Amino acid sequence: MHFITSQWIYYLVWGVIIATGTTLTLTIAVDKALADWFIKKRGLVFGIRLVLIGVFGVIVLPIVTKLVTTQGWRTICLIWAGVMFAGVPLSWYFVKQWRPEYYGLLPDGAKIESGSEAGIDTILPSSHSRH
Repeated sequence: MHFITSQWIYYLVWGVIIATGTTLTLTIAVDKALADWFIKKRGLVFGIRLVLIGVFGVIVLPIVTKLVTTQGWRTICLIWAGVMFAGVPLSWYFVKQWRPEYYGLLPDGAKIESGSEAGIDTILPSSHSRH
């Protein structure tokens, strides 16, 4: 956004690149991870996700508005890009690629029964192999 010089480039960047990136990274990836890791508490988790998005918007919007009026929108777009790139490692840490069984866990934080003879090979789907 910092380097935009015309209206058509603005529409291209904002409408295509940012919307696609947001959908692929924030919506699809997070929703899939939440659906994989929560079964019984799925509704609660998705509700919390939506509340956090709303709260985050309420907190960040006045801050960004104040910064834009004092620093300019181009500078704030550069700063925001840095914040987003800094958040990538957090996403890699918290959003897991596989279902919890792959990691030796169960959905909703359930515990594996101590008397069970089931090993990791029996709870892993056959299509997912460890590397």
